[in-house]
Amino acid sequence: MQDSSCLISYDQLLSIHKCLIPESSGQAGIIRSSAAVGYASPRIYRVFIPVGEIEEALQNLVKTINDSERWKQRPLLCAYYAFAVLVFYIHPFHDGNGRCGRLLGNLIAKKFVGYPSVFRAADKTIQVPEFLQKAVVTMETVQNSRRQTRQSRLLSTRKENSSMWF
Repeated sequence: MQDSSCLISYDQLLSIHKCLIPESSGQAGIIRSSAAVGYASPRIYRVFIPVGEIEEALQNLVKTINDSERWKQRPLLCAYYAFAVLVFYIHPFHDGNGRCGRLLGNLIAKKFVGYPSVFRAADKTIQVPEFLQKAVVTMETVQNSRRQTRQSRLLSTRKENSSMWF
């Protein structure tokens, strides 16, 4: 992710998947070659885009993510968009779509605004309001933790300084 000209490139997206899936599977970084359908939950049955449209859809996803003007005021929505489109609509890989989508969303949130990881393994079907609430809570937790660390350091420094003078 050292390329500063864009948030993510098509090749980087495939490389992320390659890093997440064991090479021995023979599917690391490889676009699926068959239809993908299945249950996301007992009530949700999904049919993802056809195999012949995956590459174009991924190119469009990358182009949209890299449109900085679109996301300037809403960087966290860019992270969610990347996750949701990859996982809920395109589903380009045989395995590891959720892992790849969560990592991509976390990388975008980190690169855009320095957010800590907000997507977790349990976030398989997370929706926008829940995601945004989780992002706010995560950031508040991080800020409170930093504040407490600073306060602890100040208190410990004061004790050391006061004992040195008296």
